[in-house]
Amino acid sequence: MKDTELRPLAEGVHGWGVYSPAIDAMLESYLVTAEDEAVLIDPALPELPEELLQAIEAVAQPDAIVVTTSGHRRAAIDAAERFDCEIHAPSNALERLALHSTTPYGDGDELPCGLRAVEVNGGYPGECALLRPGVAGGQLFVADVVIHLPETGLALLPEEYGGKPELLRESLDRLLELDFAQLFFGHGPPVLENAKRRLAALRD
Repeated sequence: MKDTELRPLAEGVHGWGVYSPAIDAMLESYLVTAEDEAVLIDPALPELPEELLQAIEAVAQPDAIVVTTSGHRRAAIDAAERFDCEIHAPSNALERLALHSTTPYGDGDELPCGLRAVEVNGGYPGECALLRPGVAGGQLFVADVVIHLPETGLALLPEEYGGKPELLRESLDRLLELDFAQLFFGHGPPVLENAKRRLAALRD
């Protein structure tokens, strides 16, 4: 399977990954679909994106793009132009993102496809996790505060990548107050079973 191949991951979620030599890690992106709408979360595009873009269109026409943190601008503008849709981004990340014609959102705001923003701290400034309640026991999307790389396993963002331990622990506690069974990452493959229990183990 090619890294950039769109693949079904869970109920209402497709995903793909693009390798970034700049950080020597995968950039995970998601297409979330509901009955009458679809959202791209943190879309990254390969150097030759047409095959991937056509695969996305074959599943659903995105109505919106949601950027989750100041460090995940990625290909949001290109994707918005391709699909003629608006970009939603955290209000406290807008200056760093330098995105024009963006709809800001903040903690607790409702977004398309039933996503709800949950502000978290300790990674890049302006990060919001996205909770999709009521689907598959709850689906939670995190950008950077928690990663799932081969070299780290499931882990809070290491200090060497800019993680701030005290703030990350506070964010972890906040995430564990939510109801979810599946966990999707900005970097690394998802955890589709017992995700909350596995995340809680990071408290130790």
